Amino acid sequence: MGKVAGKPLSVDTNLNILQNGLGDVFVEIVLTFSEGGIEEKILLNGNKSLDFFESMGQTSILALSSPRSHFGKDNVFMIQLPKPEKIEYALDIIKKGLGKKTNSF
Repeated sequence: MGKVAGKPLSVDTNLNILQNGLGDVFVEIVLTFSEGGIEEKILLNGNKSLDFFESMGQTSILALSSPRSHFGKDNVFMIQLPKPEKIEYALDIIKKGLGKKTNSF
């Protein structure tokens, strides 16, 4: 994130949804920054991150910080997601997957 800090840029955000048919849903968030050719990938277990995706669906904002940051001492990088329907789509798939999980033996 240090390479793009303080620079005007846009971020293309894609959600890739991976599922195995047994109720396990993973969401790969791919962030492509217009400045510096940087691409970041974040893989989340959708089954365990339902609250995260519901919050992101309500706000259409993704906030990132360094894993080495200390609360209140470093900046947070905020991205407004241009297509909230992508989050709603991911939420629907996650919830359907959770339904399969609870119905399996």
